[in-house]
Amino acid sequence: MSEYIVTSNLIGSYESLAPYREDHLNYLTRLKNSGNLQMGGRFTDGKGGLYIIIASSDEEAEALAKGDPYHVNNLREFTIRQWERKI
Repeated sequence: MSEYIVTSNLIGSYESLAPYREDHLNYLTRLKNSGNLQMGGRFTDGKGGLYIIIASSDEEAEALAKGDPYHVNNLREFTIRQWERKI
């Protein structure tokens, strides 16, 4: 299993996230409960967030990131990079 950094950046207005916020948090909670989410949080300027997912392949990591309701509904765009923890 590898770790991946997902950076999720706001596309539209912060207010557009409100109808999907609970779904987004529930999705991340499901990832955490399944062992696929290490940690996550929002940027304090409200323009996005970052989370670390655990996956067995690049394809699985991308599928997990794409499943975030913010990404599904085109409210945020994401970048994903495999990360190698050193410390």
